[in-house]
Amino acid sequence: MSSRAIWMIGPLLGVALLSAAIAVPFGPGFFMLAIYGAAGFAFGVPMVQVVLSQVRVFRGHNLASCVIGVVIVVLGIVGGILSGKFFYW
Repeated sequence: MSSRAIWMIGPLLGVALLSAAIAVPFGPGFFMLAIYGAAGFAFGVPMVQVVLSQVRVFRGHNLASCVIGVVIVVLGIVGGILSGKFFYW
């Protein structure tokens, strides 16, 4: 996988999550979760990739920095779900 394609994984996951929320209406809680998740994937994952690409351990390891960025955003979304932030109808 080329390094240019690695940078598009986060925004593509954000668009996919938002389009899934629009296509399958589960309620306003899921829609808000999708908006926060889409913003996290679209902006958070590339920012984590930029920061990790400056660290000597991850320099040249674009896929590893992308996976770490996606995991950080997913853990943030799961934390919001478990705290009850999106449980309103």
